[in-house]
Parts: sequence; structure tokens; C-alpha cells
Amino acid sequence: MTSPSRQVVFDGHRHGRTINKTLSRISGAGGLWWRSDHDYWLKPPPQRVHWGFLKKALQLVHERYQDQQRQLQHQQLQQQRQQQQHQQQQLEQQDNHTQDDQKYIARTRTKLYSPLRTLELVENPRVSYLISDILPYMSTLTVLRICPTTGESFDLNEILISCPLLEVFHLLPTEKLRVFGPWDVMTKLRNLQKQASPGQHHPQAQLPLQSLILRNVLFYQSCIEELLNYTPHLTELQLVVWSPDEDSTFDPPQFYQHLQSLDHISLDSFHFSFEGKFDDNTPELKEMAKRICPNRHKWLFWTGDLTPAMTRCLLEQQNVVTTLELVYNQPVICGPNGLLHQYLCASPQLLHLRASNTAYLFDHLDLHQRTLLYEGHFSVDPLTAGQSYGSARPGVWACRGLRTLHLAFDSQTDRLLFAPVCLRIVFGYLTRVVPRLQDLQIVILSCFSFGRGNAGSPLRLTLQSGFCLLARLKYLEKLRIGCDGGTVDCQRGDIEWMIPSGQSVRKVEERRKVVAGWTQQLADEESMESKRAKLLSSVKKAMNAPLAIPFVDIWSQAEPGLKEELQNLGRLLDVKMMLDEMGSSEFRCWPYIQKVAFHRPIEMGLSPERELKEMFPLRTLSGVRLRLAQRSYP
Repeated sequence: MTSPSRQVVFDGHRHGRTINKTLSRISGAGGLWWRSDHDYWLKPPPQRVHWGFLKKALQLVHERYQDQQRQLQHQQLQQQRQQQQHQQQQLEQQDNHTQDDQKYIARTRTKLYSPLRTLELVENPRVSYLISDILPYMSTLTVLRICPTTGESFDLNEILISCPLLEVFHLLPTEKLRVFGPWDVMTKLRNLQKQASPGQHHPQAQLPLQSLILRNVLFYQSCIEELLNYTPHLTELQLVVWSPDEDSTFDPPQFYQHLQSLDHISLDSFHFSFEGKFDDNTPELKEMAKRICPNRHKWLFWTGDLTPAMTRCLLEQQNVVTTLELVYNQPVICGPNGLLHQYLCASPQLLHLRASNTAYLFDHLDLHQRTLLYEGHFSVDPLTAGQSYGSARPGVWACRGLRTLHLAFDSQTDRLLFAPVCLRIVFGYLTRVVPRLQDLQIVILSCFSFGRGNAGSPLRLTLQSGFCLLARLKYLEKLRIGCDGGTVDCQRGDIEWMIPSGQSVRKVEERRKVVAGWTQQLADEESMESKRAKLLSSVKKAMNAPLAIPFVDIWSQAEPGLKEELQNLGRLLDVKMMLDEMGSSEFRCWPYIQKVAFHRPIEMGLSPERELKEMFPLRTLSGVRLRLAQRSYP
């Protein structure tokens, strides 16, 4: 499963007027990420119009691929004939040189031109019905991911028949989706298997599937069990299952026993949940799950927040779990007990955390509890966080080698949600505690939060917000900030430090002038720090009193030196020091960066230079926008 040499991205919300330009680039591309517009008020709906263009483009690509295959076969046939005609040794040597040249040309063509291998259909309504239009042109696919937005029925049989090379199939609907069954392809595989010797597998009675993920789907147990009989290469299996009707029951113990009986499958990643419930917490299923997937480094839960049972399971695998995914179909705000927070503070081996719909509380990162104090709430108790923020105290994550972080953030105090001090705490904490991040995708939760309406406030990424603190992440490759459809409130100069031209002497001087205007704010900050120190001193005295709550040192497990690095967490002073560091001629921001995306999926991300052009396009004197960068480019 190799990544495609070139990927084309189409988003109907943004690329609708440039669809021809986008589709012209599909030919020879190895991957396509496709999201249609779904404005049903327009006639005809753009989604249907876009799909017609897609069908035509894929048809042309498929025909060109077939022509290329015929040409290659013709060349190979000619080479074989030439070998038979030349008998003399000298002529054979000359012919070998010719063959080498022809093979080199063929390899070069293969690198320049690739059949479509990866197709991702994201947020496409009615895709289950429309996909039959393009199935005849999907025979070269090895990776197919489909994310429908409406509850429909889906014919998996058509996919398995039309995509004989399929190694990865992910069906990820946002609403419950019924998968038809039984599947005709199973009949063909059964008949082939009957031709094999007893105890042997027929070489053609198998599917090349290596990764199968079905979430939020309704299907019959017998269908999935039979499918697994013909997937000897399967290493990843994730199932979030619902009963297709009231008369049907899905028996988890029986399903686990069936998986155990399949000697031809060796899973590296496994998840199963039924009716939204986590079943591995029963001793019987837990033991069977261990036998099904003994080397289980990747764990997934269908939840927005960890439960006590899930946390216990993870802690039992303390030194094994390297990847944790929390998947749910809507954002969920973590409870103040902070079970996910507690797990991160106790799991040094974790490398990847993907929980885009999990809203982690700012409060757990506020190590010095500056948020409330800086916003005018002076009754702050820095050592008894359980009384202010719930039962969990702020703490330092133990997973300092984290490479991937997909997480949302929220606050228990509405008016602090977009306060600059909150953003400075998040950005500062991540860059100091997990400095090896390569893939960072964070959302500041707004429109989905309880009691805040449907319209989210713009995300303010001014210099004071501390967004520039992320420049410390030397290994960063992908960065996504904000939820899809949101807005950013900033000037070009606030984020221009991301690109090389933003490091010019003139740009550095412009930022220094901005910092020079912070004199009074920095002085006020010093005053608040003095007040915080007095509060801290009084609390320590109270802690020494009889019957006092025992003091828990959040730094006891932290690495030496980290406490000093985090002493200015949340302060404007931390931003000033970072901007001073960025003024150095040796400073280089994100040397490995590939994509940056503000308020849209990372697949639509651009290089920092092109992202800035998209956010701040040049305009003529009459206000007409000059499109210097088309969004159809990867």
C-alpha cells in the first residue's frame, strides 16, 4: 500500500467554478480526494453536476490507461520476436542494449503516468446511489475511502466485484448506513474454494483486502463472517456495528470465536463495538480479543471521551499502546474528570493520538492557572484544581515523543474560549511538552459547544494569541487549525512568519514595532504574576494546616528542565521571547512542512506560501480578486 505519486483535490464548495481545470489534472494522478457541493436549493444540484464531470474524467483516464497497457503489451511482444530472430552473439548483445533502453523508457513512463490507485469520496450525499456510475472505471483502485453524509443503503458487493485489486476499503458514514447482503461475490469465491484440495485454500478464492474499516453500519453477522473467510492478507479490522433490524441480533462472543477460528488471518489492529457499546470490558471478550490480535499496538474506541472501563483496558497495556483513536460522529466535550488527560499523563509510549471530535479542556493544560487570573477572576487556587476545574488537576503529558495529534479544545468558561491567554497556553504547551510533532490538527471548539448557538466566533490568530509559538515545532509536516467552515481573524503580518519572505529584515522589524507596543501589557502581566505568587504562598500555608487536602506535585514525573521551559506558559512574555528568537538570521520555520490548512480538511492544505496567498489575495483597485493560486492544486 504505497502512497500515490500525485494527488488531485477537488472541493465543490471552493472549486465549483474551476472543475474543468481540476479534472484535467486527474489523468496520470495516483490519487483523487473528492468532496462535492450539496446545495439542494440549486437546480440542478451542484453535487449531481459535479458527479457527471467526475464520471467523464474517470472514463477518459481509464481508457487512456487501457491504451497504455495495450502499447506495453505490444512492445513486449515485439521484444520477444526480436529475441527469437537474432541468433548471433553480437546481434544478441546489441539487442540487449536496445531492450535496456526500452525498459528504461517504460519505467520512466510509469513514474510520470500512474493509473488511479486511491479514491476518497468525502461528505458526498447520495454517493451510495451515484457510485454505480463510476464503478466501471475503478478497476485499478487499491485504496477506496467513502464518507457519506446521509443515511442510505450501500451495496458492498458492487465494490468487491468492480475493484479486484482493492487492498484498503474504509466506509465511514456520519449517519447509520445499511449495507446490503448477502453478497454475490461470496458465491463465486465459494465455488472456487470447492475446487481446492481439502485443507487447502484456492489461490483465486481470496480478496486482496489488507485494511477493512466499517463504522456506523448496519449489516448481518453472517455476511461479515463469510467475507472474512476470504481475506488472508487482512491486518486491520475495525467494525462499529448496529443491528439492521429488530429481528436481527449480532452475537459478539460468536463473532469473536469465528475470528479466532480463522488461522489465515493475522491482525495487527482490531476493534469491534456493537450498538455503540464497548464490549472488550468483559473478561471473556477481553481474553478472546488478545488471542485475535496479540500484538495490538493500535487501539480505537467509538466514543467522544474515555470511560473508566476503556481507561482500565488501556492502562493494562501501559507499555504497548502506541496509537489511540477516539472516533465519534459528533463533537463531545470531555468531562472535568479528565480521563483522557490522566491517560496522557501516564503513557510515555504513545506516539499517535487521533481524536478530532474530542474536545479536551484548556483547563488541564493551564499548569500555572493563569487563565482565570488573567481574565479578572482573582479567587484562584493554583494547587486545588479539583475545586475549580473538576476532579482532574492540570498535569504534564508523559507522551513527549508524540508524533501525531488530532484534538479539539474547549473551556468550561464560555467567555474564556477565545481569550488570547487560552490560545497561548495551548500553543505553548504543545511546543514544549510534545516538541516532536509531525502532524498537528487542532480545533478550537465553537459552533458545537453547548449553549453557544450555531454561529462560531472567528479564531483570532494575532501575534498576541501566541500562534507563532508553533514555530518551535522543528519536525512539523502537516498543520491544520480550526473546524471546517470557520473563519480566521488576523492580518497577514500576524502569520507571515511562516514563510521565508516573512523572515526578511523588514518583516522582522515590523513585528518588533508591534512588540514595542506591548510595554503596558507586559507591565500589567508582571503585576498579575506578583499577585499570583502571593496567592500561591497563601495556599501553600493552608496546605500545611491539619486536615488539609494533600498537595500533589504535577512536576514530580516531568523530565528535568521541562518545568523551567514552561515557567512562562500562557504569558505574553513567552510570545515576546519567541518573536525575539525568530528575529535571528539563523532562524528557519518548519523546514519539513508540507501542508497548512486553516478551517478546512488537511487534504486541502497548501504550502505556507500558497496558503497565505489564498487567505490574503491581491486585488485590483476596483476590488476584484486576482487568483494567483488555484485551490485545485495539491
